[in-house]
Amino acid sequence: MAYPPPKQDPKSGRWRFRKVVPERLRARMGKGEVVEWLGTDPVHARRRNAELHAQLEAKFAELTSGLVTLTRKQALALAGRWYQWFIARFEDDPGNDPEGWVLRLEAFHNLEATGGVLDERDLSDLPHKRGPKIAARVRAHLHDNGFLSEFFLNEGVTLAPDSLPLFMEAMEEEYEAAHLRLSQLARGDYREDARPKRFPAWETPAAPLSAPASPARPADAVTLQQLFERRKAANPDLKPGTLKVYAPAIAACDAFHEAKDVRNITSDDLWRWAEHRLKVEGLSPKSVRDNHISAVKSVMGWAMSYEGGRFLTSNPAADVTIKVPKRVRERQPNFRPDEIKAVLSAALAVPDDPENPTRAFTRRWVPWLCAYTGARVQEITQLRGADVRQEDGIWVLDITPEAGTVKTGQSRRAFLHQHLIDIGFLDFVRSRGPGPLFFDPERREKADAKTPQAELSAKHLADWVRKEAKLDPRVKPNHAWRHTLKTRLTEAGVEPSIRDILVGHTVGGVARSYEHASAAFLADQLNRVPRYDV
Repeated sequence: MAYPPPKQDPKSGRWRFRKVVPERLRARMGKGEVVEWLGTDPVHARRRNAELHAQLEAKFAELTSGLVTLTRKQALALAGRWYQWFIARFEDDPGNDPEGWVLRLEAFHNLEATGGVLDERDLSDLPHKRGPKIAARVRAHLHDNGFLSEFFLNEGVTLAPDSLPLFMEAMEEEYEAAHLRLSQLARGDYREDARPKRFPAWETPAAPLSAPASPARPADAVTLQQLFERRKAANPDLKPGTLKVYAPAIAACDAFHEAKDVRNITSDDLWRWAEHRLKVEGLSPKSVRDNHISAVKSVMGWAMSYEGGRFLTSNPAADVTIKVPKRVRERQPNFRPDEIKAVLSAALAVPDDPENPTRAFTRRWVPWLCAYTGARVQEITQLRGADVRQEDGIWVLDITPEAGTVKTGQSRRAFLHQHLIDIGFLDFVRSRGPGPLFFDPERREKADAKTPQAELSAKHLADWVRKEAKLDPRVKPNHAWRHTLKTRLTEAGVEPSIRDILVGHTVGGVARSYEHASAAFLADQLNRVPRYDV
């Protein structure tokens, strides 16, 4: 979340942290404010500033009350309490721009936009479940723009992890109503607000003031592995790829610290673990930084949040920074003309394979589909026949999380270049039916295997392409198509935002969320790319 930034002393150049202690806690804290000097390095100052804010807010909450578990009725009552509190903040001076409150509300609604907007159909009238990324963005927006840290402190409430989603769901409706009410007030309309009458009465659950946390006893110790299991239980929609990276890192860290209570793990402990991974186990700095430290930092960060029950008051992994030598790019990441010809020619020459038909289908069609869509290879290998359809007479591919992994967690469309149609891709799709095009669920060797078949198919394809086309080992045989198509779109004169849409990159800016290009227009832009001459 966003915290007030540190202030710089104009004379000394030092940065200063300052936080006011709530009035009701000053007697227990023994002070009215907390001040700390953070040095002259602005990067360190900003990081330390955020840590101190988080630590003190957790401390304030700890001193105020214990964890509160809500019923549905209590969640509605607390959401109603928030509505009245939020209105009161602005009631005397809501400004004279009613549209401003509406625009803030539209910014919230735009969090539901799927990835960029121009490339997505309007799904607003269709029932759908939010993906984990959208849900996280919605919660973060409500938390920050609804001033929830201040509200919970004001109410003396810290919600239990399983009660926070219940409250957020109830609060979302009140967030919208509050903005409409403030827009009304900004127009000068102060007629009585009937909405508060609908809320159940809120009574603050009785909870004794807690003493400062004492070191964990062995009986109530929680290991890093156990904390990770809690996070998985609280976030069942975590992507399989994330779990695949996090699980071994968390297990290794937990083993290194001999199942030490996570509340007693320090930054020094994690530094020693990182050095062990680098110097003893021989892992690369990039792997330790991006996979191992990142996993621990993420789990501990979750444990500091409301969703994680504020189990931790600080994140010791936040201070562990691994320097990774800058990688020297020895060549451009896109395919060169001779490499394009070698890969696509090899694909065209693939014979049928009666013993493993889907392996042959993958080698024959996936390189061509990547070449003309710029899609990530697993987005193609997980395609089903049902995902190939016509929209206003234009052939499109639905790339959807329902079929498998999508990086953004949101569905989008890709379009078929006319060359793909001419060489028979649609005939192939018709022959396969509505199921998976490039793997056979019946050939699954292990029923409990964790790696998706589409992922295995993508890996096997990369190995085959590299070998058959005798590729430069510095080029990525699957991902290079994204760079290649983006380059060819540029050379064809397609504007940047349309290029982003066609290859599945996010188009930024709220204004873009109001633009919805037709399938015919986007397909026409794609067909400006010349056919591959193979």
